[in-house]
Amino acid sequence: MIPLNQENMRQVLILAAAIVVGIIAVGMVGQYVTSQVQNETQRLAVEYQQAQKAKEQEYEKQMAALHQEMKKIEASAKKAAEDAARTAAQQARPVVVENKGPVKKPSLALKTPKGKRAVTVLIDSLGAVGGLLNPGDAVDVIAHLDVPVPRKAKKDTGKETITAMLFQNLLILAVNTNVEDVGTLYDQQQADKALKV
Repeated sequence: MIPLNQENMRQVLILAAAIVVGIIAVGMVGQYVTSQVQNETQRLAVEYQQAQKAKEQEYEKQMAALHQEMKKIEASAKKAAEDAARTAAQQARPVVVENKGPVKKPSLALKTPKGKRAVTVLIDSLGAVGGLLNPGDAVDVIAHLDVPVPRKAKKDTGKETITAMLFQNLLILAVNTNVEDVGTLYDQQQADKALKV
């Protein structure tokens, strides 16, 4: 053991003071670090909570939008189902057809006067008053006929062409297949070169 003198005593005191100051400094640094860690932890916790809250709000907005979209889809599906049911009901409903009696079909036999006969004559459109003939019209029949005549000279053909009235006031019963409709086939009759009258 070394005896303690004044010089040694001072060194021990300085050393002890340095140790005490070091311990205090370490304690203060530890306290400062702990305080900083706690502050940083609290700041991070607040930021995390804010981030979580923002995520929850965004999630809630998305869920609300999805809910609204689902409502629209449900309403659209309901309307489509109602329309389909209405259409099915209309199609299932019996169709009521008004009975207007027997359908009249054109008949040349019914139009031919009693005791008369119908005869078909093929004439060109110009001869049929320019194709303007219609059922119900009355016409005269004129013909150009070659009539034999006695020969007077060698150059004479022995025929003479005459125009004669064959029939007067004949009733037109039909033009082509048109038995009843007056004037409805005007364009077609104008286009035809010949008509069956």
